[in-house]
Amino acid sequence: MSPDAGLFLSTAIRVWARNIVAYTAITALAFAPLLLWGLSVTGGGMSSHAFTRYVSLLTPMSLVLSFVASTGIARSVIGQLDRRPVSFGACVATTVARAPAALAVALVIVLVTVAILVALGLLEAAGAFGARGLTVTASAAMCAIHATFYVAGPVVAIERRGVIGALRRTLALTRGRRFALAGIVATVFVLEWAAPRLFGAIALPHEDNLTHALLWQLGFLAAGSALTSTATAVAYYYLRGDRDGDRASALAEVFE
Repeated sequence: MSPDAGLFLSTAIRVWARNIVAYTAITALAFAPLLLWGLSVTGGGMSSHAFTRYVSLLTPMSLVLSFVASTGIARSVIGQLDRRPVSFGACVATTVARAPAALAVALVIVLVTVAILVALGLLEAAGAFGARGLTVTASAAMCAIHATFYVAGPVVAIERRGVIGALRRTLALTRGRRFALAGIVATVFVLEWAAPRLFGAIALPHEDNLTHALLWQLGFLAAGSALTSTATAVAYYYLRGDRDGDRASALAEVFE
């Protein structure tokens, strides 16, 4: 059951589209701190410039919180692939139960990413390459890191490992598949980036409509993050099946 990029993406998009409301809701619950923070600052008369700064922080913060959501979504995706749908409440329960481990794994990955980006910045300052070279190299590095730890969320959800165990297991599952996963990461990123712009949801709002714009921003961000979480769960299913021969029914049994 070697994963094929086309089959992988079509499966991920199909499962996500069929469950977009539930998966977006699960992600929105994980994003509750972002929503509360955003509403507090928009309610305080935040300017358009301040709103832009807030939006710039959404992506890195949402990447961490999306790890929390990915655990509950992973449970649902495995159930979908096994043709045994899982209730929304059960997925939320898994999200809450796995939240501490998911956050810990996410923070380790963030620290690794920051360390690499700082090292690249120092190399750029030393004249190793120019600003454009730094941008290209940093983008490639982030894509590679994401591909390397792509299935960390599902591993936390399904295999119930600790931080070190989850990272080691993720490295083992993605070994030999990271180039293909990097392509999938890039494809999903483009879809997430393009969709809200096609619908005009990211345009800078008027200052008297910041709260409305914030809700749209978070809504599209939650839906996009839900797609990423779905893709990671589908990747886990194919990678584990390719390596260990496990089917969806075997994976779903861990929740019974």
